Amino acid sequence: MKVLLAIDSFKGTFSSKQVEERLASRLAQKGIDAICVPISDGGEGLLEALAPAIGGQIVSLVVTGPDGDKVTASYLLSGDVAVVEMAQAAGITLSKLHSAAYTTTYGVGEIVLDALSQGATRIYMGLGGSATCDGGCGMAAALGWVFEDEDGNAFVPTGRTLSRIARIKRGMSCPIVALSDVTNPLYGAEGAAYVFAPQKGVKEGDLEALDLGLYHLAETFVKEGIGYINVPSAGAAGGLGGMIVALGGRLDRGIDRVLDLARFDRLVGDCDYVVTGEGRLDSQSLRGKVIDGVLSRKGSAKALALVGSCLLDAPAFYGLEKVFETNPRHLPFGELTDLKGDMDRAIDEVVTYLEERV
Repeated sequence: MKVLLAIDSFKGTFSSKQVEERLASRLAQKGIDAICVPISDGGEGLLEALAPAIGGQIVSLVVTGPDGDKVTASYLLSGDVAVVEMAQAAGITLSKLHSAAYTTTYGVGEIVLDALSQGATRIYMGLGGSATCDGGCGMAAALGWVFEDEDGNAFVPTGRTLSRIARIKRGMSCPIVALSDVTNPLYGAEGAAYVFAPQKGVKEGDLEALDLGLYHLAETFVKEGIGYINVPSAGAAGGLGGMIVALGGRLDRGIDRVLDLARFDRLVGDCDYVVTGEGRLDSQSLRGKVIDGVLSRKGSAKALALVGSCLLDAPAFYGLEKVFETNPRHLPFGELTDLKGDMDRAIDEVVTYLEERV
């Protein structure tokens, strides 16, 4: 029997690599061959997922963090390809302001500039885990774009000051392929402000102003003749997705490009089983996330899922032969006292299930 492991991280607890290595080790003890493909849909763990697949080196540098202070960020450079996690410079775990209305993506632009100076001609950027809602203006400013108010004063907009933009002057274009697991537009009821900003500390009473700022940004792009940026996925990472379109880049479904770069189709071709998974399996998992991508490309391999909790009715309908949960009672995260033990138990259940089918 040959098994392919393509499991996403369990956010805040276990990385993709940690889960897969533990499961592969236990399978090896039973004489079952397992191939590990650390995986990400464009969120945390993207560098770790792609480093084994494309090689290269990790480059570290000091950039502007989401709060305007200095942070150390890293990206992966492999020949002329760079892989960037925007959260390395503008992630929610880096911010102490606790409000996306005040944070910036400026440091993301600084990472891009460094990658270009190192010879990168293709940049893949994961958009997950942001602390921002500045429409990507910070990143654009770092790349030479200029935002002016009515008096002609240049400034770097944040979410709360987007409505002050009167003119936009083009800077450099950039070959960024944005990897996203959401399809939300820039503004509106399903846009970056109303859907994601509350998760980033923005109070309900401030959401309308933030949404109007994003709308104003899009309208200014049209007025300036630069283009229309309110496309599907433009609302990813607080509107960074839309700005990447303005810079000449493109938006892509993250999991598909990661699977391509990891050569998933070739690896799964002669496998009997593929084990996928993530922290929570629900309806959102089937809308462009890791499990969705793996199931759509598993070929003839049978699929199992190792997850924290499964909230999906009839998972077999979607192509999963069996689901294993680390938290089968669906307890609140704060009530879980033995995360490692829970993971080991679920892994043992997967191993036993596969062993019985050898």
